[in-house]
Amino acid sequence: MTSKDMTFELKLNTSSEEVWNSWLEPKKLVSWLTQKAQVEPKIGGAYELFWDPSTPTDNSTIDCKILAIVPNRFLSFEWRGPVPYADIMNIKPFPTWVALSFEQVAVNQTIVHFRHAGWGDSDKWNEAYKWQANAWKMAGQRMENGIQPTRETIQ
Repeated sequence: MTSKDMTFELKLNTSSEEVWNSWLEPKKLVSWLTQKAQVEPKIGGAYELFWDPSTPTDNSTIDCKILAIVPNRFLSFEWRGPVPYADIMNIKPFPTWVALSFEQVAVNQTIVHFRHAGWGDSDKWNEAYKWQANAWKMAGQRMENGIQPTRETIQ
């Protein structure tokens, strides 16, 4: 399987601690990314997000775990895909993962370096990649709007 990483950066007008909390606190995750969240901020802890809590196994990150965590600096977790790509993205071990690093560049300015890796190489994987890139772009815009950002760049 060949991997092509999805990367982008968000430059936000807030502290790295505030941005960090936006990725880990369920109440904050619900404000910009998902409908329901269950997060245990430790290696091996749950990183479960639910876009339709009435069907928790669909369109969720159920059973995904935190892979690495360094408070206010780095977070990595497993990722699942939506129903149309479940046959390639939602098999264990989950093939894709997200890695975030948080760089405080000024008192109230943080850059989030985002990487989503583990993508396969087929027509269906390419469709899943495009779908997820669009979903992350929209999520990044919601995050920016929620914590007074300056700009977003997607590569």
